[in-house]
Amino acid sequence: MINLRKKAFAWKNSDDGAVRKVMEKAISGQPVTVAALGGSITEGFFSSSPEKSYAGIMANWWKKKFPETEINYINAGIGATDSYLGLHRAKRDVLSYEPDFIIVDFTVNDTAEPFYEKSYERLIKTLLCAKSRPAVVLLFMTMEDGTNAQAYHSKVGEKYKLPMISYGNVVLAEIEAGCYQWADISPDDIHPNDRGHEIAGGLVCAYLDRIYEECGKEKAKRTEARETETNPKEGIGDILDGSNTAPVSLNGWETADLHPHLHNGWLGNSDIGSLEFELEFANLGLTYWKAVDGSFGKAEIYIDGKCERVLDGNFPDGWGDFGRSDEVYASACKKKHHVAVKVLPEEGKTMKFAVLALLVSG
Repeated sequence: MINLRKKAFAWKNSDDGAVRKVMEKAISGQPVTVAALGGSITEGFFSSSPEKSYAGIMANWWKKKFPETEINYINAGIGATDSYLGLHRAKRDVLSYEPDFIIVDFTVNDTAEPFYEKSYERLIKTLLCAKSRPAVVLLFMTMEDGTNAQAYHSKVGEKYKLPMISYGNVVLAEIEAGCYQWADISPDDIHPNDRGHEIAGGLVCAYLDRIYEECGKEKAKRTEARETETNPKEGIGDILDGSNTAPVSLNGWETADLHPHLHNGWLGNSDIGSLEFELEFANLGLTYWKAVDGSFGKAEIYIDGKCERVLDGNFPDGWGDFGRSDEVYASACKKKHHVAVKVLPEEGKTMKFAVLALLVSG
């Protein structure tokens, strides 16, 4: 069995003061809210119960360690989502609860490219600048072949001196050493089973144990760098759907509930007109439905009459239907725009397209 205490780690230049401050709050008996933000692994995919997911294990650590304190737990994991969508739903799904502690993992959902490094950094800055000033810990999961965005995400962690824990570093090294096989910890090439979640959760808990033991040795503090370098210049992201935003024109589009977490989208087809909005933003993205059955196709996204992006809802031979998030428009100036979504026919065939949410910032 892995020596979790030995293998758990934070980067050498991490600042643990924010985590220590949360523990001191819990020790004093004040209510504490802990949260997990990420994709399907955070949601608990392939764990046999929510309590056996790494996030559930982490939450249980707080409850057991501070039995006299009210511990509130938020799991904001949504399968097949990346840090770009995470940036825009952070306000709704996490920060609205004024969390004290947040663990973040989008490492197998983001790809190793500059766009995701930027979206991940904007997400982390948004969390750090929240009203509750939460402690943020970064968790890095991995695919079987080692593919993940850890190289990019760790650069962000190092910049803000955040605690970082790498499940990938640990399990891949143990597998290479012959301690076990990937199949022992995962039924596919990504998602951990109960044993995998136990390892990931154990690494987080081992880190928390170390800080708990040190809690009385040093007064909690925040670094000056955190206070001065985490002012989000791009504006906080937000997620808009039918629950909080009304189109100026539906033109035959209907409300749609296709996604297990995003229930208030819109569904249209190539035989009807555009779905249109009047919105104020500097940057705009779309979360839309990707389907394997061939009935969903392409849509043109117009900003102020100009086609800025063509998005494709078809996912042939894919692993399943899911909501994908893509950036459509980016600028340095926030102003009012007209947005239109027009579904395209395909070889005389009527095609569908679903907008799950609009992602705005600026």
